[in-house]
Amino acid sequence: MADLLGVDAAKACGLVRAGRFPCRVTKEKGKGKYVVLPADVLVAMGLDDPIVRIADLQAGAEFARRWD
Repeated sequence: MADLLGVDAAKACGLVRAGRFPCRVTKEKGKGKYVVLPADVLVAMGLDDPIVRIADLQAGAEFARRWD
């Protein structure tokens, strides 16, 4: 998700630890992984409608497959 916000993945952890990541982040218990909600990422990207629709996700995934 960091790349969607224009944040280098290597710097994302440091930003999270410093409390400077551009959206809300939680840490999974016992796994050492950070989690962000897609709605929070959309809001941080400045999108007015943070509702994630399955059809939009599927269309985006299909579009991305064309470039793989």
